[in-house]
Amino acid sequence: KIDDISTRFYIRFMAPDKVGVLSKITGILSKHKIGINSVTQKAHDHWASALPVIMLTDTAQEKMVKIALDKIHKQGIVKSKPVAIRMEELK
Repeated sequence: KIDDISTRFYIRFMAPDKVGVLSKITGILSKHKIGINSVTQKAHDHWASALPVIMLTDTAQEKMVKIALDKIHKQGIVKSKPVAIRMEELK
């Protein structure tokens, strides 16, 4: 089943530039056993209501990623539905 696959993920959030937003996101990811390999956030823009935050995860189960991202979206932490792309290794 696709939900049982474990791989790394590229995740993009459109997040408001406010104190504590990144902490809320990473807290939910942590509760679902999703480790973060790297995080990149665009520079502050006074005119933007949200800025892209890009995360590359450690290996995580697809089911847990879906659950965590759904929870982050439903809690209104981010401005739009997060985007997740599997980063599978080709051999």
